[in-house]
Amino acid sequence: MKHILLVGLAAAGLALFAYVGCRAMLAHGRRSESAGFLALIAWSAFMGLAKLNEWPSLTLISIQQSVLNPAGDWLLHLIHYR
Repeated sequence: MKHILLVGLAAAGLALFAYVGCRAMLAHGRRSESAGFLALIAWSAFMGLAKLNEWPSLTLISIQQSVLNPAGDWLLHLIHYR
């Protein structure tokens, strides 16, 4: 019950923050920046839920470790044994 209440409060806070921020940006005619702002808020909300529920989370570090490091190792292997 406490967990659900905390998630609800956090969701309400993020929704209010998103509304106020987007409204201010749209008042100045910054549509693309408001879209990026909403994407950042959505990603932050997902990361918070992932941490609370112990879900696997997608971060820049995890992308680097799973994709870029093996690709770099493979390229070094090709360069070294050429």
